[in-house]
Amino acid sequence: MGLEMVEILMDVEDHFQVEISDDSLSQCRTFGDLVAVVADAVRKQRPDVQNPEGEADEFLRDELIAEFAIPSAHITKDASLYADLGLG
Repeated sequence: MGLEMVEILMDVEDHFQVEISDDSLSQCRTFGDLVAVVADAVRKQRPDVQNPEGEADEFLRDELIAEFAIPSAHITKDASLYADLGLG
């Protein structure tokens, strides 16, 4: 897992007040996979969050745009975290 993914993991955990294992994150290949892993953690650890998938998607999109200058048009469910989005 590259530095960018570690940074994203830390930001997600801080924002949602959840813990996500490195193993779960290392299984992510696409943006959609990442959203699903985050949403699953939020669903299990923060039952008060009404729309975990929607909130995870929005937060991650904003994070990729703001922190890594990835154009929003490139961020799709099928976008490879590595080949398409340049995260390592």
